[in-house]
Amino acid sequence: MACPIGVMLSDNPGATVDDCVKKLSVARDIVDVIGGKWKMEIILALLTVEKRRFKELQKDLPGISSRVLSAALKDLEDHHILTRALIDTTAPITVEYALTDYCKSLKQAMEALVQLGVEHRREVIGR
Repeated sequence: MACPIGVMLSDNPGATVDDCVKKLSVARDIVDVIGGKWKMEIILALLTVEKRRFKELQKDLPGISSRVLSAALKDLEDHHILTRALIDTTAPITVEYALTDYCKSLKQAMEALVQLGVEHRREVIGR
């Protein structure tokens, strides 16, 4: 059986489903990173406004606690999704977050996921 995923077919038209499953592990890597609670919202906030400070992000995301935001930002930084820069100001320390250049390409993927989500809701719950 041939691989049903177009991007995989362009690499090897004779690829099997097993070949595709092996290749999909790279997709799973990024889904695991951005799929955590609040992470897509953080990325969206940084796609909307290029640089944000911690308190600005917290204001953009009502309901997120400081602890959860801090942990999510740290994880996204560890995975090179965003950068963390110390701003030279007087006390208290000011930190600014921005998406990495390569991560800005997530915009198209997120738009596709939103469209899929709209279609899924329409199909499953009729909204």
